[in-house]
Amino acid sequence: MKETDRKRIEERLLEERERVAKSLERLDESTRISTEDDGELTQYDQHPADDGTDTMEQEKALMLLQRESDLLTLIDEALRVLYQEEEQFGRCGSCGRDIRMERLELVPWTRLCSDCATDQETGG
Repeated sequence: MKETDRKRIEERLLEERERVAKSLERLDESTRISTEDDGELTQYDQHPADDGTDTMEQEKALMLLQRESDLLTLIDEALRVLYQEEEQFGRCGSCGRDIRMERLELVPWTRLCSDCATDQETGG
């Protein structure tokens, strides 16, 4: 990988890491607020349908938190490989071939080339 490409991918990973970290902060805060305060103005219990809606919203927020957390882990691992195992960065973890630069620019934390990612998604 050329040094200019490496720098561009590193910059993209760092930008994406910052975006995801901020998103995690916002999601964590909103999830915490929604579980602490149900928004009721009285001491009386909510209608069961309202409880169901609140539960669904909390589950959705937790799912988003998990997805962003997983993405942050992938980005951190890509940065680790980029810094510590530079010769391995941009190589498919399945077949060992180089991952095309176009794919790395779109998904710089990817560990699979397009063919292997497609095979994995289709179960092939």
